Amino acid sequence: MSTSAPSNSLRISHHPIRSIPVSRVRALHEVFAACHDAPSLDAFVRELGRKSSVILISGAADGRIVGFVTQTVTRIQVDGQALICVLNDDAVVLPAWRAAADAYAMADVGHATRWTLTKLKLRHPMTPVYWCQLARHVRSYLLMADHARQPFPGAGTHESAQRRIAQRLGKALLGDDFDSRKMLLHKHGQEGAHPHAQDAGTTGMRPDDPRMALFQKWNPYWRRGSALLCVSAFDLPSMAAALQSGSWQWFRRRVLRNYPPHLAGSTSTARATSQQQASWQDSSLDEALERGETS
Repeated sequence: MSTSAPSNSLRISHHPIRSIPVSRVRALHEVFAACHDAPSLDAFVRELGRKSSVILISGAADGRIVGFVTQTVTRIQVDGQALICVLNDDAVVLPAWRAAADAYAMADVGHATRWTLTKLKLRHPMTPVYWCQLARHVRSYLLMADHARQPFPGAGTHESAQRRIAQRLGKALLGDDFDSRKMLLHKHGQEGAHPHAQDAGTTGMRPDDPRMALFQKWNPYWRRGSALLCVSAFDLPSMAAALQSGSWQWFRRRVLRNYPPHLAGSTSTARATSQQQASWQDSSLDEALERGETS
């Protein structure tokens, strides 16, 4: 796989795992192998098979995959209550494309996740829905920091109830490898594959960026591959904000032709080009819930 610097815009697309052809699975593994030590194709395929979907980041001109985020949708019981969770794994992006991805694509990954959450909430209005984000890198942390209401852990003060549900969700989703006191996952998947230490930063971010400092405060062990679990309840205000943002996004793309707009709460300064709208097959959400898989 070529690692030359990007010369065109990026787009994202959202696909159920079952629809991914073998050729694209190999392309995903090549991207993963470029960002991790000692990756195993067999382990990668097994781990990928446990996911519900994948958000692909690819070149708009040639469609070549340069990054991805895997996603698992599951229904679990926490304290006797049924919950629906969308668990995003860490964003994996080829080194040469990280600046372009941070400028062009990561905002749309956040929009795609909120669209998935919105569909789930509309289909299951009486069931609490949560977005859970694993973050080994700053770019993954910013997905939730820039797109979720009151994520935990975060910059503000959080009620004990929010901390408690986040801790219990982490234990239910991630098992014994999850440190519920620090909200850190010290070992996860890929059977020993660890991210390269230099991959933990975001290209173009200043070292003194407060978001970088906050991420390092919550996840001081990122150089060892530890992942911070961030959790946010996707409630009615969250859905209203997502629908409003999605409508404005559509208007900017289709009418004004100058999407994406500047994100509220984001300090990204790069200008972005038009992106392909991420979508789900309608059946994929229910299939994922029926399988009840967790990563």
